[in-house]
Amino acid sequence: LPPGPPRRPIIGNAFQMPRYREWEMYHKWAKEYGEWKILYLDAFGMPIVLLNSRRMTYELFEKRSSIYSDRKTMPMTDGFE
Repeated sequence: LPPGPPRRPIIGNAFQMPRYREWEMYHKWAKEYGEWKILYLDAFGMPIVLLNSRRMTYELFEKRSSIYSDRKTMPMTDGFE
């Protein structure tokens, strides 16, 4: 996993997540946890990946979109295709 702030059991980083001016904390964490420009957080078991670089975002969402865009099928919506 990418680096990120230390997590607590069960709640993860839930109470470290900022409510206002989130970008300031994410920028601070990006500086603090290395040059990756990618952070991993966990909120009550939900994984959160933050991309702090325009280049990294473009790389993952445009150039490698076929790798990361696969979604699980939902049996209830199979008939709508």
